Amino acid sequence: MKKLTIYFNLCFLFLASLVFAQVFPPEYVKGPFPTGNETVRGDAPCDINVPDDMGTIHEYTAYRGTPVVDGDVENDPVWQSIPWTAMDSYNPGTGTCYIWDGACDEVEGFEGWDDISAWFKILWDDDHVYFAMKKHDNEYVSNDDHFENLGNIWQDDAYQIVLDANAPDDIGGPMPSSEIGLALLAFSETAYNSWRATNGDPLALADGNGSSAIEICDGTAFFGAQTEADDHYTEVMEVAFVKWDEILADEPQMMSIMCNDPDETHDVDALQWGWGIFSPKDANQYASIVYSSSEAPETGVETSPAIVQKFNLEPNYPNPFNPTTTISYSVNTVGNVELKVYDLLGHEIATLVNGVKRAGSHQVTFDARDLPSGIYIYSLKSAETVLSNKMILMK
Repeated sequence: MKKLTIYFNLCFLFLASLVFAQVFPPEYVKGPFPTGNETVRGDAPCDINVPDDMGTIHEYTAYRGTPVVDGDVENDPVWQSIPWTAMDSYNPGTGTCYIWDGACDEVEGFEGWDDISAWFKILWDDDHVYFAMKKHDNEYVSNDDHFENLGNIWQDDAYQIVLDANAPDDIGGPMPSSEIGLALLAFSETAYNSWRATNGDPLALADGNGSSAIEICDGTAFFGAQTEADDHYTEVMEVAFVKWDEILADEPQMMSIMCNDPDETHDVDALQWGWGIFSPKDANQYASIVYSSSEAPETGVETSPAIVQKFNLEPNYPNPFNPTTTISYSVNTVGNVELKVYDLLGHEIATLVNGVKRAGSHQVTFDARDLPSGIYIYSLKSAETVLSNKMILMK
């Protein structure tokens, strides 16, 4: 009988682990961007302090590299040389809040990472600027009327990108600037629109092998695909633009990227990196970009014993325990973290951590003196990853 009980508990624990363990592949990387070891100008725009004494300066380093633009971002070694960078600000159309300092929590309509998460990568070479974009979203919106009116694709699940070859301290200077939109209409048809271009040509699609029912995208280096899951879909886009001659190596210029997210409960809300899309051009709003003359570091991130490289949840100690135990975890980048305890039926028992944590190792004590003996699940959640372990309370 005892063996049967143990077997039942193990089976139940396995099923519970499937409920709580959900791992998303993209890596959240905080500035400097993208690999965490770039030199950043002291006067870079969008200086946001999170927490109080940790500056986040939005200056993206686009390394040299020539990926094969065929839609297969995850298996391209050139793309894999740099990590994904998260769009970290929320814009409901009435102003922008920064997600990681909790400023969005009281904003009406903000549903957090359960609604949408979005990331991007940028590379460049002598002829092209390359973008890869990835998102998890709970609802897909696309209007068939926009096949004939591409200027309205901002009302769909779409991206808006601004590149500006002027220096961040030269707002409205003589260099070219362009704002364009990218979307997948009807789940699979790549769509492109240029809304604004000054001092030169718009940011144009490069020639390639992509196919689309939309003529301007057919035969270009523009690919997109969606995959469905139970509660969300994942979308990956890859595109090459024709590089302006004014894009120069190692000279700071301006950029901004936005992921629009219309759903039934919102108008067009968005995640952003750099705050410049809905604002007048302002050095404190637009992020900056440096097109590095170097290729990406070999590992993408410098390794050091002092730097936590992995988001990790350790086994609690002691285990079994009565009535207290210590849970240790590590965070590889500053961001919001939740650590919760559940029973095997999925009922939340306790919230041990819920807030912004710095990169590094952390621990917390769980006191179960008021709980009955049994198996409990403790779950660590970041923006992209959920890790779970079991612990046994034995009184």
